[in-house]
Amino acid sequence: MYADDLLLISATCKGLSRLIEICEQEMAWLDMQFNARKSCMVRCGPRHNKECADILPNGVPLNRGKTFKYLGILFEVGSKLKVSLAAKRMKFVRAFNNIYGCWCYHFSCGFMSPIEYVLLANLTLRVRDSPTLSC
Repeated sequence: MYADDLLLISATCKGLSRLIEICEQEMAWLDMQFNARKSCMVRCGPRHNKECADILPNGVPLNRGKTFKYLGILFEVGSKLKVSLAAKRMKFVRAFNNIYGCWCYHFSCGFMSPIEYVLLANLTLRVRDSPTLSC
Protein backbone atom coordinates (compact mmCIF):
# COMPACT_ATOMS: atom_id res chain seq x y z
CA MET A 1 0.00 0.00 0.00
CA TYR A 2 1.18 3.48 -0.79
CA ALA A 3 0.44 6.28 1.67
CA ASP A 4 -1.11 8.43 -1.07
CA ASP A 5 -3.78 5.75 -1.49
CA LEU A 6 -5.01 6.27 2.06
CA LEU A 7 -8.26 8.17 2.63
CA LEU A 8 -9.54 8.59 6.18
CA ILE A 9 -13.15 9.69 6.68
CA SER A 10 -14.63 10.71 10.00
CA ALA A 11 -17.76 12.55 11.15
CA THR A 12 -15.78 14.63 13.69
CA CYS A 13 -12.33 16.23 13.96
CA LYS A 14 -11.73 14.29 17.18
CA GLY A 15 -12.59 11.05 15.38
CA LEU A 16 -10.17 11.94 12.58
CA SER A 17 -7.42 12.60 15.13
CA ARG A 18 -8.04 9.15 16.62
CA LEU A 19 -7.93 7.50 13.18
CA ILE A 20 -4.62 9.22 12.44
CA GLU A 21 -3.21 8.09 15.79
CA ILE A 22 -4.14 4.48 14.97
CA CYS A 23 -2.57 4.77 11.51
CA GLU A 24 0.57 6.38 12.98
CA GLN A 25 0.98 3.44 15.36
CA GLU A 26 0.61 0.95 12.52
CA MET A 27 2.95 2.94 10.28
CA ALA A 28 5.57 3.13 13.07
CA TRP A 29 5.42 -0.68 13.22
CA LEU A 30 6.11 -0.69 9.44
CA ASP A 31 8.88 1.92 9.87
CA MET A 32 6.91 4.53 7.88
CA GLN A 33 5.65 8.07 8.56
CA PHE A 34 2.98 10.41 7.29
CA ASN A 35 4.23 13.21 5.08
CA ALA A 36 2.17 16.21 6.21
CA ARG A 37 3.31 18.23 3.15
CA LYS A 38 1.58 15.72 0.84
CA SER A 39 -1.49 15.30 3.05
CA CYS A 40 -4.47 17.55 3.54
CA MET A 41 -7.67 17.82 5.51
CA VAL A 42 -10.99 18.88 4.02
CA ARG A 43 -14.36 19.45 5.64
CA CYS A 44 -17.64 18.81 3.92
CA GLY A 45 -21.20 19.56 4.98
CA PRO A 46 -23.09 22.41 6.62
CA ARG A 47 -20.18 23.11 9.03
CA HIS A 48 -17.44 23.10 6.39
CA ASN A 49 -16.47 26.74 7.16
CA LYS A 50 -16.26 26.25 10.95
CA GLU A 51 -12.87 26.01 12.64
CA CYS A 52 -11.73 22.84 14.30
CA ALA A 53 -8.62 21.82 16.21
CA ASP A 54 -5.44 21.21 14.21
CA ILE A 55 -4.80 17.63 13.20
CA LEU A 56 -1.13 16.85 13.85
CA PRO A 57 0.28 13.71 12.23
CA ASN A 58 3.92 13.42 13.42
CA GLY A 59 3.46 16.79 15.19
CA VAL A 60 2.98 18.75 11.93
CA PRO A 61 -0.41 20.40 11.24
CA LEU A 62 -2.28 19.20 8.16
CA ASN A 63 -2.93 21.67 5.34
CA ARG A 64 -6.59 22.55 4.88
CA GLY A 65 -8.01 22.68 1.40
CA LYS A 66 -11.13 22.97 -0.71
CA THR A 67 -10.11 20.33 -3.28
CA PHE A 68 -8.25 17.05 -3.22
CA LYS A 69 -7.25 14.43 -5.74
CA TYR A 70 -7.80 10.77 -4.94
CA LEU A 71 -6.84 8.03 -7.39
CA GLY A 72 -6.77 10.55 -10.24
CA ILE A 73 -10.22 12.05 -9.56
CA LEU A 74 -10.52 15.65 -8.37
CA PHE A 75 -13.02 16.29 -5.57
CA GLU A 76 -14.34 19.71 -4.56
CA VAL A 77 -15.65 20.18 -1.05
CA GLY A 78 -17.96 22.68 0.57
CA SER A 79 -21.51 22.22 1.73
CA LYS A 80 -21.58 19.21 -0.65
CA LEU A 81 -18.92 16.87 -1.97
CA LYS A 82 -18.60 17.20 -5.73
CA VAL A 83 -16.71 15.18 -8.30
CA SER A 84 -15.03 17.52 -10.76
CA LEU A 85 -14.78 16.01 -14.21
CA ALA A 86 -13.69 19.22 -15.98
CA ALA A 87 -10.04 18.11 -16.38
CA LYS A 88 -11.05 14.63 -17.60
CA ARG A 89 -13.58 16.15 -19.99
CA MET A 90 -10.97 18.55 -21.36
CA LYS A 91 -8.48 15.71 -21.93
CA PHE A 92 -11.15 13.71 -23.76
CA VAL A 93 -12.10 16.64 -26.01
CA ARG A 94 -8.43 17.29 -26.83
CA ALA A 95 -7.87 13.64 -27.72
CA PHE A 96 -11.08 13.51 -29.75
CA ASN A 97 -10.22 16.70 -31.64
CA ASN A 98 -6.72 15.40 -32.32
CA ILE A 99 -8.02 12.10 -33.72
CA TYR A 100 -10.78 13.81 -35.72
CA GLY A 101 -8.32 16.42 -37.04
CA CYS A 102 -5.89 13.71 -38.20
CA TRP A 103 -8.75 11.80 -39.80
CA CYS A 104 -9.92 14.92 -41.68
CA TYR A 105 -6.37 15.65 -42.78
CA HIS A 106 -5.90 12.20 -44.34
CA PHE A 107 -9.42 11.78 -45.69
CA SER A 108 -11.72 14.35 -47.14
CA CYS A 109 -14.28 15.48 -44.58
CA GLY A 110 -16.69 16.15 -47.43
CA PHE A 111 -17.40 12.40 -47.67
CA MET A 112 -18.99 12.29 -44.24
CA SER A 113 -22.64 11.33 -44.44
CA PRO A 114 -25.20 13.64 -42.83
CA ILE A 115 -26.00 11.05 -40.13
CA GLU A 116 -22.29 10.74 -39.23
CA TYR A 117 -22.02 14.51 -39.00
CA VAL A 118 -25.08 14.74 -36.70
CA LEU A 119 -23.79 11.92 -34.45
CA LEU A 120 -20.37 13.55 -34.26
CA ALA A 121 -21.81 17.00 -33.46
CA ASN A 122 -24.12 15.48 -30.81
CA LEU A 123 -21.21 13.68 -29.13
CA THR A 124 -19.11 16.85 -29.11
CA LEU A 125 -21.93 18.90 -27.56
CA ARG A 126 -22.68 16.28 -24.89
CA VAL A 127 -19.05 16.12 -23.81
CA ARG A 128 -18.67 19.91 -23.73
CA ASP A 129 -21.95 20.63 -21.93
CA SER A 130 -22.18 17.68 -19.54
CA PRO A 131 -22.82 18.81 -15.93
CA THR A 132 -20.50 18.13 -13.01
CA LEU A 133 -21.64 15.11 -10.98
CA SER A 134 -22.45 15.68 -7.34
CA CYS A 135 -23.40 13.43 -4.44
